[in-house]
Amino acid sequence: MVTYNDDEPIQVINENITTGLGVVVDKFKVGVIEVKIERKRDVTNEETKFPVLVEVTGAANGKERMGVDIIAVLDISGSMSQQNKLEKMKRAMIFLIQKLSQNDRLSVVTFASRADRVCKLRQMTADAKVEVGALVNNLRTTTNTNTAEGLKMALQILNDRNLKEGRAMAIMLMSDGVQNEGPKAETIPLDKIPVHTFGFGSGKDYNPAALEAIAKNSISGTFSYAEVNDSETSNLSTVFSQCLAGLLSIVVQDLTVTIQPEDDTVLGVLTKSVIQKIFAGDYKKTTNADGSVTIIFGDLYQQEVRKIVVEFLLPAVVVKTSADTKIIGVKRSFKVGGSLKNPRPTVGTVTRTKTPSSEESDKLKAEILRIETLETIESAIEKAEKRDFVNATKLLTDAQGALDDAEFEEPNASIDALKQEVDLMLEYMQDGDIYEKKGRPFAMCSRTSHGRQRFAGRGDDVKNVRSFATPRMDTFLEQAEAFENNPDPNTVTSVEEDEKVEASADPLGNLAPSLIQYLEDAIEALNNIRLLITQSRG
Repeated sequence: MVTYNDDEPIQVINENITTGLGVVVDKFKVGVIEVKIERKRDVTNEETKFPVLVEVTGAANGKERMGVDIIAVLDISGSMSQQNKLEKMKRAMIFLIQKLSQNDRLSVVTFASRADRVCKLRQMTADAKVEVGALVNNLRTTTNTNTAEGLKMALQILNDRNLKEGRAMAIMLMSDGVQNEGPKAETIPLDKIPVHTFGFGSGKDYNPAALEAIAKNSISGTFSYAEVNDSETSNLSTVFSQCLAGLLSIVVQDLTVTIQPEDDTVLGVLTKSVIQKIFAGDYKKTTNADGSVTIIFGDLYQQEVRKIVVEFLLPAVVVKTSADTKIIGVKRSFKVGGSLKNPRPTVGTVTRTKTPSSEESDKLKAEILRIETLETIESAIEKAEKRDFVNATKLLTDAQGALDDAEFEEPNASIDALKQEVDLMLEYMQDGDIYEKKGRPFAMCSRTSHGRQRFAGRGDDVKNVRSFATPRMDTFLEQAEAFENNPDPNTVTSVEEDEKVEASADPLGNLAPSLIQYLEDAIEALNNIRLLITQSRG
């Protein structure tokens, strides 16, 4: 059996550019994460259901990010010769290659009737970019589509690496056809590796459901699609760019969040909140023996947010006026540069009172509405797959109405983006022909994007539907569009330059989360000192 343990080590090429890279990878000082707990200020003292929103956000500035190992798995079956698809894929790959830094590595795998490794996992130095680009430009089409073989080879390359510690990894798999040889790729276990899949062409040409299933089988992958027309340009570069922007801004790995119901006393009586439901998309959840729930999120990008809605059952309490009680603890565990971090848990309280006055927060209301809309989208897809477009569009029309009727104190950008998304989905579910060409990939892309709370490119609508997009993705989108109009590799802005611009715009980006944590610790310490002094005075 062939072993792919010939991955290139990361060498320091230029001290002025690669300071801190290379030998001591696990000592990278990558940004941390922030945790916020959104809930009402007070609640009735009777037994009641109580929703809480937990937000986990990647650091604002990921300048000192970890390197990433990417395996690009490319379809070169015969259908890629139609409508210049192969040439358009090559152009998108050149953009991808040029964006990588010399702390990143790339391997290219092709598949048709069999899989071939075009190049080993190479450090993306200036020379390597030229050489790998030439290999990509020399690709030719052949017969059949054996997606499983390409995916299995990519998995083996990642598993056989010598240098793994402190490095992010991902597979980007692109296909324009239906699997017609080998086992089904969607049956391959992928629970430890992010796999991002891309359909290329009309939704009739490939199987969106299979590509979505492959992405959902992986730890945090997404399904995107690019469309093909008769022009020389394509939106494959722009769709690739959005995934790449995330991979080149990973701030933590192996993120897990544990939601813990807290015990507390109210006027000497022990109270305990109980978790009834948790909504965190389609990430894996585990209920623990103590009643806590652990969610496995995987990698988190710079300025990316994971939202968790927790529905608690709060017990009845007896209070004369009001009393504060702890209800929720949020623990998080993640890796930074290969080192495991377990920051101090964040605890949330609520005031129990006879006369509660506070309203639900806008963020919590918006997230609950997004979850309800996603459930409607799921039902609409089921109807459309059964060719019941009348009821599919009725469901989406109802969702439109609920979004339009929602009232917030301030404009809500996430709900506005969701409205636009539902409007387009409704347009693409009017009949069977448009659904098969565009509606199915659009709807399934939306489903996996909202399930993962992560951006995914939706064909020609990549500019219009920006749910979960990060600022880095917006930057890469503009650059990819410019590259498609002028595909000169020398015009592509390096990711190092992107990082410099971001750092200059937000000089405290890396420091702010740590400073906030230090301040929180200091405030807690001062409160404890005050409590001791008060107790000592009797």
